Amino acid sequence: MNICVISGEIQNNAIVRGQKTKALVFTVATKQSINGEAESDALVSHVPCVIFNPTPDMEQLLTSAGKGLKIEFQGRVNASRYDANEEPRSNADVVVYAKTLKTWH
Repeated sequence: MNICVISGEIQNNAIVRGQKTKALVFTVATKQSINGEAESDALVSHVPCVIFNPTPDMEQLLTSAGKGLKIEFQGRVNASRYDANEEPRSNADVVVYAKTLKTWH
């Protein structure tokens, strides 16, 4: 089963890509404390995320006031692998389940 739960802070306002099928893309910074260390020493991961066909309200919020917004959601990891110049590369992002998205300031 491919389900993840992400919480963190949106790094920049979201960007809308596509017209027929809209994709709202943004990056969430998440903090992970290691061995009970202080939050200031936490490991920060930047997670690329996408919401397909967002509601107009969600699109407006995340494109105009997304930067710095605290967010939590469930989604699935979408990974791809390809060979660029015969060197293996991989890429992953999280496809957000829009109905699970929660925001707060």
